[in-house]
Amino acid sequence: MSAQNMMVNVVDPDGKWLYRVGGISAIVLGMAYIVIIALYVPMGAPPSGAEARLTYLAGNTTVWWAILGLSVLTDLLLVPVALSLYLALKGINRDAMLAATAFVGLFVVLDLALGQTTPR
Repeated sequence: MSAQNMMVNVVDPDGKWLYRVGGISAIVLGMAYIVIIALYVPMGAPPSGAEARLTYLAGNTTVWWAILGLSVLTDLLLVPVALSLYLALKGINRDAMLAATAFVGLFVVLDLALGQTTPR
């Protein structure tokens, strides 16, 4: 086989740390979502009346802050996951991965700007 016909997939040594950070971030991201679900389940659905809802929210302030904090953490963990996926898959289709990474970035910005509100 000549050198021209041989295609070798080589990981960029400078980008190896981003793969590791992205993988660890993905694992922590999954665990954070499991914890968020575990926090939501025992609280149940909020009541429908305004006064009852305020009482409900006041009684569960700590849990709501924990859910909010974990939600912000999951948004921030999406950034290294998206960047490492872009780096790993840009050789297959660079334009598609660039668009996908941009959409994940847009989701993170919009979710942090608009999504972290008190449940209605």
